[in-house]
Amino acid sequence: MMLNLLSDTLSWGDRLNYMGIGVLLGIVVVFSVLILLWIILEIFGKIAGRGKAAPAPKAEPTPAPAQAPVPVSVPAPAPAAAAPMSDDAIVAAITAALAVYLEAQGPKAPSISGFRVVSFKKVGTAAHWNQN
Repeated sequence: MMLNLLSDTLSWGDRLNYMGIGVLLGIVVVFSVLILLWIILEIFGKIAGRGKAAPAPKAEPTPAPAQAPVPVSVPAPAPAAAAPMSDDAIVAAITAALAVYLEAQGPKAPSISGFRVVSFKKVGTAAHWNQN
């Protein structure tokens, strides 16, 4: 049986009552479908491994055998008349010096495997190697 809400046989109160029921039914259907989609996406996320997994237990590093620090030979400074170093050479020298320093600190020092120079900024022209 089809209900005609535009007919003159229903009062305004009955029309509003039927329309309110239709609106509420539409809202319930829309949110039910949204909740169902959310549940499906959560299940797919768990299957794909993107869900909240428990953190892996950290393994204790085995202590390295105690060794005497290796002496590092430092080259003599270049004479003042030598050509200035390029920016790439300066970056390489600073990175190498930091790597040697961190290795000499022992097992408690931060790892140099993840060390990476991101940027350099000029702070002044007081040093001779910083002048162009």
